[in-house]
Amino acid sequence: MSLMLPIFNLFKKSSSSSNFFGAVFDSGKLTVILFKDGFPLCWAQEHLTTGVVLDGRIVDKEPFIQTLNVCIERCFSQQPQESAGQIFFGVSDGNVVSVITSARQKRSLAEKITKSALTAVYKEIEQTALNTALEEVYQATGNDAFEPETVLNETTYIKLDGTTVYNPIGEAGELLETEVFNAYCAPTFIDALEDTAKAVKLELGGVFPLQYLLAKKLKGRVGPTYDATLITVHADFTDISVVFGGRLVKIATLPLGSKELERDLDFWMDGLELALTNFSGVKTFANLVYVCGAGLERTDFWEMLEWREWEEKVPFKLRPVFTKLDASYVDLPQDYKGDLLVCGLLSICKELA
Repeated sequence: MSLMLPIFNLFKKSSSSSNFFGAVFDSGKLTVILFKDGFPLCWAQEHLTTGVVLDGRIVDKEPFIQTLNVCIERCFSQQPQESAGQIFFGVSDGNVVSVITSARQKRSLAEKITKSALTAVYKEIEQTALNTALEEVYQATGNDAFEPETVLNETTYIKLDGTTVYNPIGEAGELLETEVFNAYCAPTFIDALEDTAKAVKLELGGVFPLQYLLAKKLKGRVGPTYDATLITVHADFTDISVVFGGRLVKIATLPLGSKELERDLDFWMDGLELALTNFSGVKTFANLVYVCGAGLERTDFWEMLEWREWEEKVPFKLRPVFTKLDASYVDLPQDYKGDLLVCGLLSICKELA
């Protein structure tokens, strides 16, 4: 729980077990980790046949379910004394619309904040966030019939007269400020994940934006009010997010992933620069840039990041400093790298659900 209200998760279910599976996938690979009390016990990875997953979406369920079953069985073979009843999926921003919405309400000092008044603020934020999500989808795809399904929302802060408060009910002030993080997915995307979970006899515990989890995990290493630019390279996408004051304020997706990076590094770099240049809603970028994900082992990748004159076109506060995120940054075993490290971000999803 972040501030006054608990995190909302569409898939919230009662489960006394501390064990759960976390999974991430792309067009070429499925990664599964068995967690216990938020600690990874073991993992399994399997390649996916071409065409099973397209742009981060399951398009051929049967072979995907078979591959997921193989991964689960491999995990249980390593930990035969363990069991699990839920699975959580981490998704890139290519298949989730993330919206950060804030509201400012001027008030009378003579009037204390009531539960109904605060509920009205949240309803206003909810509608504004939904409208923003619909507009973003329309601008990106031209689809005006999209009906997003909320998978997550979290109150990121509540302030009364500029001071952060946990619960403003019963308090008085002249200015109430509230900010909420919302995440939406297409119903068909969620349905495919629910059908997949049922097929392997698990409950779908939740669907989490991976950049959201990364931003939260880094607080423990770099501080609760850090400023940074986060880049996660997946096989099919590259997610870019901006964090100011420890708050995830904006996420965007570059439709080029590690496949393009390995095929034509210059092209991928040009794409990243263009994405940062056209990044809406952000005036400046923090110069601390943390990078994780797939395809990052080649030396020239890091050399090109350092040599490129990013600040000529991208509004970085200072010349950017690029850091490769290893497992120590996100409290995982040191051998967790690439897709395995990204999947490991799901270690905190049980407490958020």
